[in-house]
Amino acid sequence: MKRFLKKSLLFLICTLSFYSLVVAVTLTCMRQQATAKLSHTPANIILGHSHPECAFNDALIENFQNLSASGEAAFYTYQKLKLILKENPGIENVFIEFSNNMITDSKDLWIWGDEKMNAFFPQYSPFMDTEDLWILLKNNPESFLFNLSIATRIHLQDLLLGRTDYAHKLGGYLPLKKKLDLKSPVAPEPNSHTTQKKQKVALSPTHLYYTKRLVEYCQAHNINTYLIRSPQHQNFAGRENEKVFQQQKERLFPDVEFLDFCNFPLDNSEFADRGHLNAKGAEVFSLWFQKLIENGLFNEQDKSTYIQKNIQEMISN
Repeated sequence: MKRFLKKSLLFLICTLSFYSLVVAVTLTCMRQQATAKLSHTPANIILGHSHPECAFNDALIENFQNLSASGEAAFYTYQKLKLILKENPGIENVFIEFSNNMITDSKDLWIWGDEKMNAFFPQYSPFMDTEDLWILLKNNPESFLFNLSIATRIHLQDLLLGRTDYAHKLGGYLPLKKKLDLKSPVAPEPNSHTTQKKQKVALSPTHLYYTKRLVEYCQAHNINTYLIRSPQHQNFAGRENEKVFQQQKERLFPDVEFLDFCNFPLDNSEFADRGHLNAKGAEVFSLWFQKLIENGLFNEQDKSTYIQKNIQEMISN
């Protein structure tokens, strides 16, 4: 019996060792062979979740590419950024979405929740370091191990078939056709505990940490970095945490320029819902943004004030 247990244990150790080796080699090979060369490398890119994805029609903005993706947490955007900058040295300016709904603890599930891990882990796992992998394993071990197995199989197939080009997987502008239904209730942001008398917001330290890592990674590569907030409807529930949002911005990014388009004036018919522009709103906003660049946005010493001045002029007119 003892001999049988020893053999079984040895077999288990050998099997796990072999599996670990296959996983490590597969991830390393994919990381080394992955490419993401953008056609006509733009000087400017924007990264983030669905708010910028639906707001910036990059076909209307010169030398600019929208690489945002719906539901993408800063944790996964960080992995994507590392690949993009390695493959596209011509990028000069990176815009990173930083908006009200990105600070709350609901974004924890965007990192290690089953749905998001299923969607993003297989794609970006080759670019994760030990710290990144440990965060997922620690917070959702079952989903992590399941997706690690799925990712290894996918990467092995991609390597064998030469499917290592990520350029078409990085996100892009998403035009929405629907219009805001004003009769729809203003739903509260999930898991952000607020009251009218005293605001209490449960934060996501991990999501904020990776937003900071995004900024620091760009700065370390001598790339101009801007936090940006896309237009939001005045009744968007996520804006209820504005005081806490501003506090976190000042605490974490005191020296990073914040380009705030939150109050850009749009009609209700130009919103798909309270958090997203539709295609009509994106066209209005993107053409205005292009004009802003043409008029010298990047030459302004204080870009934030310049933007707010132009927004106020537009509201007044």
